Amino acid sequence: MKVARGERQEQVLKLVREWESEKRIWTNNDLAIAVGISSAQVSALLAALVAAGKLTRQPALVLTESAVTSNEAA
Repeated sequence: MKVARGERQEQVLKLVREWESEKRIWTNNDLAIAVGISSAQVSALLAALVAAGKLTRQPALVLTESAVTSNEAA
């Protein structure tokens, strides 16, 4: 069964709000896995949600542990 774009947007919006309220650290890839779509689709959906005014800002990109480690070493 194919899920409509609007339903995926609502799934993504619900998860973003839930995870942000929990102060959970997450990435677009986490959303992609939870919703069952690609991370590129998640990025497009987040941008669409911001454009539609359903999110006030696109959630910040979370650095991976390896990126933080390499920055600390520099």
